[in-house]
Amino acid sequence: MKFIAATALFAFAVAAIVAPPCFMPAVTKVAKELKLPVDASILCRNDEFVHKFTIALKEDCPARDYPLAIETAKELCKDEGVDIYPKNG
Repeated sequence: MKFIAATALFAFAVAAIVAPPCFMPAVTKVAKELKLPVDASILCRNDEFVHKFTIALKEDCPARDYPLAIETAKELCKDEGVDIYPKNG
């Protein structure tokens, strides 16, 4: 139940930014795989999550949506005070 509530809160934050449809499924897939809560402040600070999430976006998003998905991730994490793609992400 906590996972569902956390996912709903995270999805609400994502909706405010305008993410492509592939974004939230990738978040939940990788968070579940790593047994992490769907909480931006935790996910953005977890290097393994960021790495696997980037791969998931590349695999699961249509090519046209990938840049927007990466920008969405950058913006969400920036709001948490974390620069997840400091160079050429």
